[in-house]
Amino acid sequence: ERYSDVMFRCAYRMLGGDNALAQDVHSEAWFRIARGMSGYQSRGEGSFARWALTITKNIVRDHRRRGHPEVLTVDMLLLDRPTAGESPEQRVVRVETARVVAAALGRLRAPYRDCLILRFYDGLSLTDCAAIMGTTIGAMKVRQHRAIKALAAQLPPEAVTASGLVPPGMGT
Repeated sequence: ERYSDVMFRCAYRMLGGDNALAQDVHSEAWFRIARGMSGYQSRGEGSFARWALTITKNIVRDHRRRGHPEVLTVDMLLLDRPTAGESPEQRVVRVETARVVAAALGRLRAPYRDCLILRFYDGLSLTDCAAIMGTTIGAMKVRQHRAIKALAAQLPPEAVTASGLVPPGMGT
């Protein structure tokens, strides 16, 4: 239950918002997890999350190899959800900024896009992201830094500030 939502969102996002297909992938991932549980060995904190997300991503990648590319939209990244105490004007600005950020994320190279989505939308640790992406924590830190710079370079200044990538007054 702890990782089910992250697994589903990962599949949903990677499959271009196809809810039915994401549910199928989610079910298949849990089936594979159940089938392989007897051979699973914990390798420390976060290892089950890494294992579960790796299984989910592998199923999606198999599907994408058959001709279904990843497309990002605001709702897939859960950026269109209302925030407590938000005025209608603030919501419009936030949702429009989210559209710009989602489009820019979609233009990033896959390793950068995956890094940012796993870290900031799925909320995974650097350790978990590094394991899922098959790299070291140090390399993951570098990838995250470069991904943020690449994303900021594609955004207009007001979107960079509104997205929180760079604090107001700091420039890009």
